[in-house]
This record gives sequence, C-alpha cells and structure tokens, in this order.
Amino acid sequence: MQTQGASNFIITGIPRGGTSLLCNLINHVQNIVCMNEVPVFYNVDALPSLFHELRMAINAGTEIPFMVSKESGAEITDTQSQEFVINHTVVNINGNKPVATGSKINVPYLLQMDKILSYGYKVFAVIRNPVYAIASWNKHAKNINEAHVLNHDFEKWPRYKDFKFETEETFTRQAELYNYFISIIMHYKLNRIKYEDMVQYPMDAVRIMSDMLGVPFDLRGELPELKNLNSDSRFQGIDLDAIRDAVDKYCPLVKGVYV
Repeated sequence: MQTQGASNFIITGIPRGGTSLLCNLINHVQNIVCMNEVPVFYNVDALPSLFHELRMAINAGTEIPFMVSKESGAEITDTQSQEFVINHTVVNINGNKPVATGSKINVPYLLQMDKILSYGYKVFAVIRNPVYAIASWNKHAKNINEAHVLNHDFEKWPRYKDFKFETEETFTRQAELYNYFISIIMHYKLNRIKYEDMVQYPMDAVRIMSDMLGVPFDLRGELPELKNLNSDSRFQGIDLDAIRDAVDKYCPLVKGVYV
C-alpha cells in the first residue's frame, strides 16, 4: 500500500507555548502523523531520510515511536509536567489519500530554520502570551534551558552562554530571549498559531493545518476540551508584574501580536 502525495511539516515555536498540545491535536486527523520530540528527529541534517523512513514504516504498517504518558499511555500534551516514555505503535491510515508526516521540536528547530525551510517543509510556529510563557519557564519548567539565563547557570545549561544579553536580571533576559524567538518566526514568515486561539477554537486550528497540508479533515475520535491556562492564579510565587515590565521593555516585537 502506498500513500498518495507527500507532505512533510514541522511544528516549532516558543517553549511552553503549546506546541505539544498542537502536536496532540493534529494527530487526531486520520492521515496526519506528527512526532513529538522523538530524540532521533533532533538531527535536522537527517530530516529528509527520517521522514522517508517514517513514511515507509507507515505504509508497511510497522510500529513507529510516540512519546506517551508513563502513567496513562496517552499521547502527552506537556513534555515538562508529564512523565513520559517512547512507545511504539502502528498508525492506521487510508493509503488512498494524502498523508502528512511531521516533527515537533522548539528551539533546536528555530535555530536551524534556514536548513529546515530549504527542504521545502511547511512550518507552523506556536506562540503564547509572553507573560505566561515566561512565567511557566520559571514555575513549571525549571528543567528547560530558558529557565537558566544567568551567567552562573551556563556551565550546566550552556545553550545561551554566547547570547548577547543586554541585561543582568532573570526576567529581563528571558524577555530578550522571547523577543529573539519572535524575531525568527517573523523573519521567516512562519505560519503562526496563537496558543490562546488554539485552546478556544481547537477544531479551527486543526482544520486550517489539515487544509494547508492537503490532507482530508477526517478525525480519529473527538478533539479534547481545552482550557486556557493563562491565569495569574496558576503562577503563585512568580512576580508577574515584574515579568510584564520586562516584556514591555525588552520584548518590543510582541506589541503587534500581544498588547
């Protein structure tokens, strides 16, 4: 059985912005398969061969790797708060219709966007209100690089040791990083999906992606009900006013997106 058509895509975006959630949602479409931070897919140089191998496995009815909850076995929607394992499973597709294969990874993909776009892939970037994204870096995701932006962190968390920060404080440096991520998304004119719109209208987000990927909008079951987690009450102990001030001063590119 051979799938008809060949569309590969990338989901990337702001850390703690909702990319895993979008990956979960789009995997509800019958002929769309998206890998969520499967380790081998971090190798951007190997993406063409990896997507080819993924399609071959799907065609052959061979098991492919998915990141799932260690507790429930369901596909994860939050790579930071949920314990996960890589589970191998067979994905049922309609081989007479187009199939889209994708991979979701945040910053490592953003920083190699030239090469990714040279492959001709469609790219979807998820963004979230910077105040709550940055708050989540500090409250719910302290094991990600973006939570560690001060000089004393760089021996263990070296990703940003060469980044030219203008400031010395945690929140202001994080606002600088958010502005940098947005600058990449805007520079390459990536297809933007706002977290806030996605959780309010998940069906629309999935339908738009399906249309852009040329895949029929046939769902595997119902989409989950979603809740907007941009709530001050979720970030007790985090100085949201200080983050808002940092965003206002050091994240100018979001003014056209978030007020």
